[in-house]
Amino acid sequence: MGCAWTAELLHFRGQRGLVGFVTVNVSDILRRLRARAQAAGIDLSRPFFFPPDDPRFDQILTQVKRELCARITRFRRDKKKFALAKERSRRQKTVTLPRVTEMRNPIG
Repeated sequence: MGCAWTAELLHFRGQRGLVGFVTVNVSDILRRLRARAQAAGIDLSRPFFFPPDDPRFDQILTQVKRELCARITRFRRDKKKFALAKERSRRQKTVTLPRVTEMRNPIG
């Protein structure tokens, strides 16, 4: 673990409202994936993703950020709508109608 990686972990640990985080060794996952693919006859030796200095990397990152922001906005909006509906139902006085126990047929 390098110094930059440790600094990243400390940054996340200091976040308020953070429930938890998971660290993943992507290099190990890719190594095992490539080994299994090679055993199956699949060539995964080329890179899976664009390097950070590639303009396509920025495009993908921008798109991911947009989608994330849209999802967070939608989640917050839905959360507010649910809270308002819940509060509205609490304020309304609902009266349950008495059940009909005896029913008479007016025709017959």
